[in-house]
Amino acid sequence: MTTDLANYVGEFTYASEPKGVYRYVTTPIRLSHNPRCVLSSVPGVALKIHQFTIHNSRFSYLMPPSQHTPLATIPTSWQNTPIMTKKILLLGASGMLGQPVAHSLVKQGHHVRILVRSPERARKIFGDTVEIIRGSATNKEDLQSALSGCDAVHISLTQDSELLATQHILDLAATRSLQRITYVSATSASEQNRWFPMVDSKMRTEELIRQSGIPHVVFCPTWAMETLPSFYNGDRGVIIIGKNPPPLHFFAAVDFGRIVAASYADDRALGKRLFVHGPEAITLPVALERYFAACHPDLKLTHLPLWQANLIAKITRRPAMAGIVDLIAYFDKIGEPGDPTATNTLFAPPSITLDNWFQTLQ
Repeated sequence: MTTDLANYVGEFTYASEPKGVYRYVTTPIRLSHNPRCVLSSVPGVALKIHQFTIHNSRFSYLMPPSQHTPLATIPTSWQNTPIMTKKILLLGASGMLGQPVAHSLVKQGHHVRILVRSPERARKIFGDTVEIIRGSATNKEDLQSALSGCDAVHISLTQDSELLATQHILDLAATRSLQRITYVSATSASEQNRWFPMVDSKMRTEELIRQSGIPHVVFCPTWAMETLPSFYNGDRGVIIIGKNPPPLHFFAAVDFGRIVAASYADDRALGKRLFVHGPEAITLPVALERYFAACHPDLKLTHLPLWQANLIAKITRRPAMAGIVDLIAYFDKIGEPGDPTATNTLFAPPSITLDNWFQTLQ
């Protein structure tokens, strides 16, 4: 059981107990049918928690732990009660932000089903930890089959497929008891920014989900650290320098996955737009300099002003590069909007720094 599921922040003290430790990975939990139950994270020791109840897979308590009780004194009937889990369909599971969500949901004990075009590739990523179905998120028949028996759907798709896929999901949900939808939008998604095509797609998708009446959570992340490797190819790294690079709070995808998974155990997140920002504010050029220095110190670097990068993308007909250039120009103009306070209040904030992340790549 993770700290988030216990609705407990380990950085604070409770009653007269010592300061706890925040747990990112699961630890054993024992529940009771009795209104009082036992949460155990240390072998042979249990925390007595008053009125610790299960409601829609969310755990909460009314009183802090006041004393420790030896596990041997706990009645056997109070131990090893199963945790309520959900069957969750994940669209976009093989993507940069889809993979960590799938892994985190599995760690939370949920049954994760993914719909992918290439089951072979997905099996290399996930092994047998998830249920894999071949199909397309924009094909309604594929979605109908994939949705069978699912309690919830997580949508993490690209701009060219998310709107149609979401419409299909909502059409199919009319004959199902779908309990929850989680959707990955963007930190800059707002009415005033709808002139940018990506934002318009995000806003239209959000509107469909809100109008459906299905309980939902919308996540609005900023730039992921995992975008940095896309700026090098072969023996050369490219640093694109915008006219006015804004500070960006880069986050690690694993932190994002943890937060999304935690939201499935906390109904306080329902109906909210939750912004996900990392712990440091760094401009893209500085982040790239640090990335190349830490992970590819021998790489040749090319520094391109935005206009030159745009010209190269057009001449060489490289749509991926053109998309990155457009995104950089867009953030140069609007900065980094969004307030992560609500997210960081509900869940442990993203804590992985760029330096922490670099260490995982070495």
